[in-house]
Amino acid sequence: MVADPKEAVLDDEHFRAFGAIIHSFARHEALMVGIMATIMDADVFYVSMITSELPYRGKRETLLAMIKQKPLSENQIEKIGGYLGQLHKYNQLRNAIAHST
Repeated sequence: MVADPKEAVLDDEHFRAFGAIIHSFARHEALMVGIMATIMDADVFYVSMITSELPYRGKRETLLAMIKQKPLSENQIEKIGGYLGQLHKYNQLRNAIAHST
């Protein structure tokens, strides 16, 4: 049976899941800003203002550059890098959800 093109393919459950994915990325971006603030020994409010116009990729690249310049322990660098790598694996999915109708 062929679906009627006038019927919605996606339902509320899909949209809730999409919203959860977008929200999760927003939380992770806020965490990246928090890590930057900690590295800079700055108030997270001001770092948030400075990075507010940076997209996910800009925040990620900035944080990666910062951890390379700051004398952090190898364990800290490894944990931050691993966290960013795990998140980055899902960026294409987030983009597909956020930018498609």
